[in-house]
Amino acid sequence: MVTKLSELEMRFGGNLTPNGMKDIDYKNQNVHFLRFAGASCPICGHKTWCQVNATGTKIICQRVKQTTESINGFKYVKDIKAIGGYLYKLVNLDEAVKFDANAINYNHTFPMASPKVTDTMYRLLLQAYPLTQSHLENLKKRGLSDEDINLHHSRGFGSFYLKRADGKPYFIQAKLKPSDDGKIICLSRWNNVLKKYKLPENLWHGVPGFYLSTASFRGQDFSFPNFSTVNGKNEKHAPEGMLIPYYDEYNRIRAFQIRIDHPKKYAVIKQGLRLNEGDLKVYINDDDTYSVYCYAFGKKEMIAKGKLDGKKEVTLSYGVDVMKENYTFEVSSEAKYYWVSSLSEKDGADTTGKWPVQVAYNPTVAQLNPNNPEERQCLQKYIDKPKAIWVTEGGLKGYITAMKLSKAFTKEQLDDYGRDVLAVAGVNSYRKFLPMLKKLHVTTVTIAYDMDMLQNDQVADNYSNLINMLHENGFKVQLAVWQPDKAKGIDDALSAGIEVQVTPYK
Repeated sequence: MVTKLSELEMRFGGNLTPNGMKDIDYKNQNVHFLRFAGASCPICGHKTWCQVNATGTKIICQRVKQTTESINGFKYVKDIKAIGGYLYKLVNLDEAVKFDANAINYNHTFPMASPKVTDTMYRLLLQAYPLTQSHLENLKKRGLSDEDINLHHSRGFGSFYLKRADGKPYFIQAKLKPSDDGKIICLSRWNNVLKKYKLPENLWHGVPGFYLSTASFRGQDFSFPNFSTVNGKNEKHAPEGMLIPYYDEYNRIRAFQIRIDHPKKYAVIKQGLRLNEGDLKVYINDDDTYSVYCYAFGKKEMIAKGKLDGKKEVTLSYGVDVMKENYTFEVSSEAKYYWVSSLSEKDGADTTGKWPVQVAYNPTVAQLNPNNPEERQCLQKYIDKPKAIWVTEGGLKGYITAMKLSKAFTKEQLDDYGRDVLAVAGVNSYRKFLPMLKKLHVTTVTIAYDMDMLQNDQVADNYSNLINMLHENGFKVQLAVWQPDKAKGIDDALSAGIEVQVTPYK
């Protein structure tokens, strides 16, 4: 029986972070569900976002709803509507984990900072991590011009890296230095810049991505504010890539997602061993080679290795004579987009349930500065004006779409369909649209979800749920469609000049 968090992590093959919903099995001990942060969800196989309870008997999968068959020993129970997830329970409760609640160490966190504070800290952050040339070219390939990319000026895109190509740190956030009296002092770049602009030194408290880092040198301990895209991972393995800003209705940055450059591949066992004893684990390396290990009777044995060569599914055999049998694993990639988070870090930001909706205005409104009194007044007037708006999934997609609408539709059509775009980070987060739709005095909603809704049951289900929610709240609903074989997303369709048709939903 398992008694430590580390052993629970071994069961699911990686890191788990102590955050998420409370586990009612431990309601008197304030134990939360554990979020996958490197470990693999047994339902969908992904390594982030989904959750497992402290006993390993309940999974909340955020991606897959399979009501007919059990998956890896778990059976669907119900939808968790509050977070858009799906609850599964372990079929064989004899495999439950005996869990020690004291094994989880909860770090102190600050409540998520106000919009003004996050916007200020993130503008300072972008000075330290500006957009690289390669990311600039990537945005241009997706259809954005230099003017589109720089529209928000100091509130734009950025790039996060730990080291440069020559191995030197990309940005030194703190360093140790001997003082005049021979003692060692810690110089924090964040403290210095906040002092320079006469801002409070604790302004970073509650800003996602910022947390308190510690270091030791010659017997001395030092603490300093640090920024990373750690998202529950070891700081040295923080995701690296492009920083995608999420704006609120006043053009302030509320959060960042990071679009990682090189999503790692991983394997999910589709058909395991039935005749032979043992659990299988497949490791995929950066060079696309793989190794298969069998865990049995407390021992680990490599039973196969090879190269993927582009294959998405691999079938191999194990055993001898009458015990020889086939097993199969599927190859998937980790998500490209992660929220920049410090929820699992000491003095990080408590972002539980607080990730924002992307408010991507048309270029005329998007360039207004919320800190300029006259421009903020223009923003307020625009917010208060009844309007139509587009909704889609994906913050970057929403931004690109807002830049392209005026080139695809006439002024009269834009009056009917909308000039601006709201976007959520995932299709099952559609409920987050509602508060912002009301803030912006929206009367008509044009839905532009990816065209894979025609094949993806999860997207289709959430698409229907979104329509129902909008109707129940009195919005006029319109649907945008285009040829699915020519473009998956609305941003791709508009950038490629593909005709997008909008029709009322009745």
